[in-house]
Amino acid sequence: MKTLDTLKFARKIPISGTRANDHQGVLYRAAAGTDSLPTLPLPFLGYIIDLRKSNEIRHKRTNCQTLRYSLNDPDFAAIPRIHRDENVFLSHYQQLKVLSEPVYLKARELLLEGFDLVIMCQLGRDRTGIVIDNLLKGFGAPLSVRVREAQETFSLLDTRPDWLEEILTRRDETYLDFQARNNLAKKAFITYILEDKI
Repeated sequence: MKTLDTLKFARKIPISGTRANDHQGVLYRAAAGTDSLPTLPLPFLGYIIDLRKSNEIRHKRTNCQTLRYSLNDPDFAAIPRIHRDENVFLSHYQQLKVLSEPVYLKARELLLEGFDLVIMCQLGRDRTGIVIDNLLKGFGAPLSVRVREAQETFSLLDTRPDWLEEILTRRDETYLDFQARNNLAKKAFITYILEDKI
């Protein structure tokens, strides 16, 4: 995948092989990082779909068209981080799929109309991951592409980007604890994809 240096933890998602038409937009995945939405290459004539809750947003951009969907799974949020095992993450991903259906439909519509899209949340992993996976599946991407996209995202978080440290400090969470849960989440996400192949 092409890495965009101008975005924090952002990658172009390869949906070009499954385009419905020649004017389909380009899809990017991003993480908000610590204080704002990422800086986009200009001119950016598309949309940002921001899935963060209002308490996660520290700065609002005014120079991009932004659609906000506060994608929240209250059952998952109520479980202390220390008790989130692989099954909890799997249940979370299944619930996010249901909750994110309006986001998926809007994102698909915009892509087919030719708009570029940035899908993002705080880490660019769970909420963003489900929407991206649904789009890949909806555009006919093979299972191997969906799995690889998820694996690359989780692997990027393992590189310990600077902005992640700031988030962990706010959460009073150590990187080792985060990494252990990231590995559980990765296994659960791959299971989710394999179970959602039809």
